[in-house]
Amino acid sequence: RMEDASLSREQRNDLARAASAWDGLSRPGARRTARHLLEAMKDAKDVTYARSELSRLADALAAVAPRLEAADAAAAAPQLLGAMRRAQSDGTRLSLAEALAAVAARMAE
Repeated sequence: RMEDASLSREQRNDLARAASAWDGLSRPGARRTARHLLEAMKDAKDVTYARSELSRLADALAAVAPRLEAADAAAAAPQLLGAMRRAQSDGTRLSLAEALAAVAARMAE
């Protein structure tokens, strides 16, 4: 459903966040979810006055990271580093750093 063009970006992001929390998510499902989250991060705005969408996407990616294949985790790392460079708030940087740590743990396995 995340690829469903009839859904708004916000709805697809909500689906990806929900999928990241589902314990029954398969590895292929985790790959699709991570891909969507990383793509959404490119468009997310970092705001300093509230918990940003970028932070929420990073938290979801950290949750799905343990179910990624090592190669998928390795592909996510550079995108997370790019998002960290763009982040404006310390809270967002922390969320992205936690996602990067979760992805790095998968790369090491």
